[in-house]
Amino acid sequence: MRSASLAALKDQIEDILTIEEADKLYSVIDALISDNMPSDKAWSILSQNHLNPNWPLCLHQAVFDFIYFEWNEETLGPAPIWVPSDAYIENSSLQGLINNHGFSDYDEYYQWTISNEPLYIEKSINKVKFDRLYTEIFTQTEDTSKPKWLNGATLNIYNTIFDSAHINDIALIIGKDGTDIEKISFSQLRALTDLAAASISSSKLAPGDSIAICANYTLEAIAVFLGAIKCGCRISCILNNISSSEIQKRLDTTPPKLVFVDQIIQHGDTQSTYDKFKDIDSYKTVVINGVGDKSNNNVVSWGDFLGTNNPCAKDAFTYQIDSPLFICFSSGTTAEPKGVVITHEMVLANAGYSIPKEQVSYWPTNLGWILGTITLFSSTVNHSPLALFYPGPKHPGFSKFIRKSGIKRFGTYPRVQRYWRENDSLDPNDLCGIQFLFSSGESGDYDDQFDLIRRTGYKPLLESCGATELGKSYLYSIPIRPISIGHFNAKVPGRDIIIVNRQTSTQDSTGEVFIKSHNFGLASDVLNYNHDSLYFKGNPINNKHNDKEFRIIGDIIRELPGKQYKILGRVGDTLNIGGALYHPASIEQHVNKLPFIQDSATIGIFEKNERIKLIIFVVLNDKENTPANLTTYMQNYLREALDSNILVRDVCSASTLPYTSTGKLKRGLLRAQYQEEQCQSLTT
Repeated sequence: MRSASLAALKDQIEDILTIEEADKLYSVIDALISDNMPSDKAWSILSQNHLNPNWPLCLHQAVFDFIYFEWNEETLGPAPIWVPSDAYIENSSLQGLINNHGFSDYDEYYQWTISNEPLYIEKSINKVKFDRLYTEIFTQTEDTSKPKWLNGATLNIYNTIFDSAHINDIALIIGKDGTDIEKISFSQLRALTDLAAASISSSKLAPGDSIAICANYTLEAIAVFLGAIKCGCRISCILNNISSSEIQKRLDTTPPKLVFVDQIIQHGDTQSTYDKFKDIDSYKTVVINGVGDKSNNNVVSWGDFLGTNNPCAKDAFTYQIDSPLFICFSSGTTAEPKGVVITHEMVLANAGYSIPKEQVSYWPTNLGWILGTITLFSSTVNHSPLALFYPGPKHPGFSKFIRKSGIKRFGTYPRVQRYWRENDSLDPNDLCGIQFLFSSGESGDYDDQFDLIRRTGYKPLLESCGATELGKSYLYSIPIRPISIGHFNAKVPGRDIIIVNRQTSTQDSTGEVFIKSHNFGLASDVLNYNHDSLYFKGNPINNKHNDKEFRIIGDIIRELPGKQYKILGRVGDTLNIGGALYHPASIEQHVNKLPFIQDSATIGIFEKNERIKLIIFVVLNDKENTPANLTTYMQNYLREALDSNILVRDVCSASTLPYTSTGKLKRGLLRAQYQEEQCQSLTT
């Protein structure tokens, strides 16, 4: 079997590469196979030394599939695309941290952060400047779910960010037009932040008053955000790439006295944030990148706003450790978006991440996504540069910006990964300086992620999974372990989680994940919901023990061999088909392989006492070659590919599918639309 598949691979290599390239690659593969080298070691050698990032994706995947042909996933877990060498592990900063603490491996270090959480927190916040130091790291209260961390501490993160020892370091690297870059020092950022803070105060806003920021990730937006924190104002951070009605919902949750927007139109968009506000109830609005409508008395340009400031400098407002700092909204995929109150405690939960000063970070996000604020604080607290690209990641000049700005830590999300692959818009020659890839939001498409990884010359893709109300992730990937696409390989330090079978309330390898409710940095207040009802009501563990030791996260996960974890979906989305759990995404991955399908979305419905039936929404890219009876075709296809128990009730045509800004499908919206409108089936 091996010799036959090797011959087929040889033919494929020769069809794609030059004779010289093909002979060289074939010789290396043949030698590795002849030496009976373990598949993961062989792949590590090939991917790091012999596979050219400029070669097409199909060739890379063919070699990957061949090397792992005999890999046993049942005992070894999913085949890894990243396999660190012994030298890489030994020289990594994470392994250095593990060694310095005297631990033998990561698991031992992780367990120490759980068993000794107060000591771990104390060590992780040693770079933070407090106005008044805490009297006690951890204080248990009557409500076990809401202990007091850093009891008595007061601070303003502004003072840590603008530490005088780092004031001349580079804070931001900005690209505005796809050609040139501009470097902003912490001194320059502080000057603009102080100006914004003085102007906010001069606008008759006092500590505790609300403002809103709904804008792209720009120097001015960051200055307003940090300036508002300096003054003690509470900030509503709102995504700007959602509809006017969705923006309105978030504004209604905590009405602001002042709103900051911009007039930037990113590549591929049709309107700016300011344009959306024409359909929103009137607020006093400052246009931070643009001039707005000068005839509107409620609209103020950025220059005029800064001209209103009181020149007297003021010290940064002092916050209690658990006082509201800003509001970040959940994506709202299943219900009204939650207005999660973020405190300094939640910000400091990420202070333990150490980013070297020379490592430039980038993430295509903004302050309306919790990841946007985490990225900002992680960079600025470590005094390392954050890259911003105003035209957006779909702009033709974006690839060159990656190289010019020297990005080392490159963040992505699934929807933009697909755009890059389909448009071949990232040049591997521009990505060679990247050291780490990051992805969050939702599990990405296998081909999209494989394509991005190979373009960087096989750098580690570090996935993370968390939630706005957790302040940071609870599962992620670390580069000192093998990494498989779409999986995580480690629990996050200080995040004590268990996997529980809801039916038996016992720990299991597959089930719902819960987190210890006393962990440092968890949200304890949600503006428009009852916090305890959201995170404790119906909890099978707490009901059994009559306490609040664990809180609900709502994810279904599976622990696999090889220290791998797979997200199977949300509790409300996961489909029980014939006793087996399937997440809609796993079904969609199969549907999207069909040549006439551009995109798909799956929901499940129940009718009386019948088994669950599937509704599949599809965006077609080839109607002429689409089977006439698509519902029957899809059912037969999925029964063969996934499960013989699958019942497809309907396949519905759609021109587009509803996604959140972070790439999550709005399944709740699709479910409601189907039930209300009974969309037209393609079974004609």
